[in-house]
Amino acid sequence: MIKPFATIPQLSNRLPSPDELKTALTNASRNVYEAFARLWLTEGFPTAFTSAPAIYEDLRGWLASQLSVHAKEVTVVGSARMGYSLKPEPDFGRQFGPRSDLDLGVISKDLFARVASAYEEFSSDLRSGKIAPRSDRERSDWDENVKFGIRNIPRGFFDPDKIPTFNRYPVVQQVGQSMWMLKKKLDVTPGAPQVRKASIRVYRDWQSLIDNKSLNLKSVLRA
Repeated sequence: MIKPFATIPQLSNRLPSPDELKTALTNASRNVYEAFARLWLTEGFPTAFTSAPAIYEDLRGWLASQLSVHAKEVTVVGSARMGYSLKPEPDFGRQFGPRSDLDLGVISKDLFARVASAYEEFSSDLRSGKIAPRSDRERSDWDENVKFGIRNIPRGFFDPDKIPTFNRYPVVQQVGQSMWMLKKKLDVTPGAPQVRKASIRVYRDWQSLIDNKSLNLKSVLRA
C-alpha cells in the first residue's frame, strides 16, 4: 500500500505572523522545528527582497565570487528572511527595517575549514602573547569570542567577525572587506533594502545551519 506524504498542520500558512508562529510551534516536536527551519528560515525568497528579486540574486552571485563559493551556498537568514525578528523578547516580532541587520549565511565546508583554522590560530596567538588586546573592553570581547568558538565550531558554525581583522588572518580580512563592500553596494542600489549593517555566519554544512536555527528558535519560544 502506498502511503501519502505527511502533512504538518503547524506549517499550513505560507508565512506565519509572529503570533501564528508562537501558536504553531508551542510544544512542537523537534521534527517540526527542523522542518520549519528548512522551509522558512533557510530556503525560499527573503521578505526583505520581495520587491527586488534580481538584486537579491545579484547580491548572492557577487558575494559568492568574493568568497570563492557557489551562489547557492549563500542565503539570507534572520529578520530579513521572515520580515520580523526571531530574537528573544522584547525584540521578537519586531519588523525588519532600515535599523535592522542583514544577516547572511554561507554554507561551505571549505570556507568553514578556513575560518575554523583562523580561529585556532587566533586562540593560540592570544594564549601565547603573539597578539594582545588594546583595551580592557577588547580583552573581554576576545575572551568571549574564544569561548564562542569552543562552543560552536564543533557544532559546525562560526562568525568570522569574532576574529580581529589582522594581516595574520587573511580569510577574516577577506570576509570583513566583502561585508563592508556589500553594505556600501546596497546603499547605492535603487530599490534595495536599507540596513544598519551586514553580517555573516559560516556553516560547515546544511545540517549545521538547520540545527542552529531550529535550536535557536526553540529556545526563544520557550523563554
